Amino acid sequence: MSTASADPVLQIRDLRVRTNGPRPLNIIDGVDLDVALDETVALVGESGSGKSMAARSVLKLLPCNLSVTAEQLTVAGIDAQRADDAALHRLRGDTVGMVFQDPMANFNPVLTVGEQVVEPMRIRERMSKRAAQRLAAEALGHVGITRPEERALEYPHQFSGGMLQRAMIAMALINRPRLVVADEPTTALDATLQVKIVELLRTVQAEVGAGVLLITHDLGLVAELADRAVVMYGGRVLESGPVAELFVQPAHPYTRALLESRPEQGRDVQAIPGEPATPATRPTGCVFHPRCQLRDGRERCESTMPTLLTLSETRTSACHYVEEMLDPARSALSGSEALLETAAAKRVVEGVAVRVDHVSKEFVSTSFWSSHRKVVTKAVDDVTFEVPRGKTLGLVGESGSGKSTLGRLMIGLLQPDCGQITVFDEQGAPITDRDELRRTIQWVHQDPYGSLNPKMTVGRLIDEVLNRYGLHAGRREERCAELLTQMGLPASTAQRYPHQLSGGQRQRVSIARALAVEPSILVLDEPLSALDVSIQAQVINLLRSLRESLGLSYVLISHDLNVVRAVCDRVAVMCKGELVEFGEAEQIYQQPQHPYTQTLLAAMLSTSRVRRDTSTVH
Repeated sequence: MSTASADPVLQIRDLRVRTNGPRPLNIIDGVDLDVALDETVALVGESGSGKSMAARSVLKLLPCNLSVTAEQLTVAGIDAQRADDAALHRLRGDTVGMVFQDPMANFNPVLTVGEQVVEPMRIRERMSKRAAQRLAAEALGHVGITRPEERALEYPHQFSGGMLQRAMIAMALINRPRLVVADEPTTALDATLQVKIVELLRTVQAEVGAGVLLITHDLGLVAELADRAVVMYGGRVLESGPVAELFVQPAHPYTRALLESRPEQGRDVQAIPGEPATPATRPTGCVFHPRCQLRDGRERCESTMPTLLTLSETRTSACHYVEEMLDPARSALSGSEALLETAAAKRVVEGVAVRVDHVSKEFVSTSFWSSHRKVVTKAVDDVTFEVPRGKTLGLVGESGSGKSTLGRLMIGLLQPDCGQITVFDEQGAPITDRDELRRTIQWVHQDPYGSLNPKMTVGRLIDEVLNRYGLHAGRREERCAELLTQMGLPASTAQRYPHQLSGGQRQRVSIARALAVEPSILVLDEPLSALDVSIQAQVINLLRSLRESLGLSYVLISHDLNVVRAVCDRVAVMCKGELVEFGEAEQIYQQPQHPYTQTLLAAMLSTSRVRRDTSTVH
């Protein structure tokens, strides 16, 4: 049981969620959770661990094909299990505020942002239209949106992602709730926007005095914002405790594995082997034992499910060998490990893979109201750099900085207005043939699910690429199996559809499609932004392995500066279409010269802050 104050605003005891039907599956299996006023508790775990479902069960927001039972499920003294429709209505609007993961999907596109922000208040109280407009502007201004009177009259598509997330926070807090549930509030946001959202959540929590239940897989966000963390896996709580203690000395192998899989401080990442457990594949015994590094030769882990032990007033752990995990002689969490070295990496041919020479690109749009009014946007402005062969260049910057546009220029999806982009073959000769260019440099999309045809199997998706480049039918099937094996996927994956794969598996299939024609350069557009930290580690290690074994060159477009530091040799920093800083990765991370680079690095969410501040915790 997670420990909080004597009078918590949220109390959950023995929460269980299962599917209905003749063969029910346990999705959440006995979760205990407390959240106090003025406290932030983080629910941490990989996708499918049950953290979002546990939070949504508080407000009965789960699908009707699921049944929820609990020994206790109270919010501010209200029994959520026995609440009727009217009580639930008040609970959702007045007592609990919800900040959803994807604000664009949760705002009504045909209503103004201001109307939606004040809707919870207007439902509770009678209010004139003018008073509602004033309140909407005040609420938007309070969360840091400039020109709030004008913005309140705009529609969701006219807001950026960060602004919409701020508007959703304003909507969640409009009735001054006692509990705020924030579901992945910073996912896929730029580093600077993440920090602003973190500061905003911290500020409004202090002003409103609410408890916050934070659902996230970002351990950096947990380190910055949370007081306590509850680690979930396979629908169960494996560990809980104060963040300051849990991050320094984890008491469960899964927590330790999550911390070691985070790309941070330039260290090599340690991927968690295997795939996360699902309700259908949950093993007997310890739910984590198939992926645990302590499991070897320990039959107890395979046969007996460990109970959640109380280690102190504030800490719990569900591990048979918790004493071994807390043994001071056990090696502490390390900030660096030896970098991968292979003979293949040393055999990479020296030279330049891509040269970008004074490239500029403008987009001209016509005003909706007047065809004579032109709006000119400089997406890329006089950019020059080189990508060395066999190396990885990180293109970083906030949304709108021009990094994705530059990536599309490099692969030929767009043509520059001026300047030149030259792609070289393995012999160092410039490539002029269009078909040869497409075989040499390939693109990996940000959203693997959106870029894969849902009506085609994985085998057909890869075969489509091979067929386009004239590979014989018999050889195509063999090549497909080779690619899947290379990606760490079984050959049987070829018979599955994209929706049957996890996010990490879909990203591996996207990389396999890009490698099908044996390119020498990959441009990867935010390939890890929506993945759990453990899956990120697997894909990072896969990219490193492929680069070393195949001699590939990468251009990695990302806003996650921890990932860039873990993967890239050089970094190019872009701001409003301009290249403001370029150099070796460690030099830029250690001694940034441009104020914009310094701002980006200062905005990095890091678990190391907790480790430094709590170096005396044992």
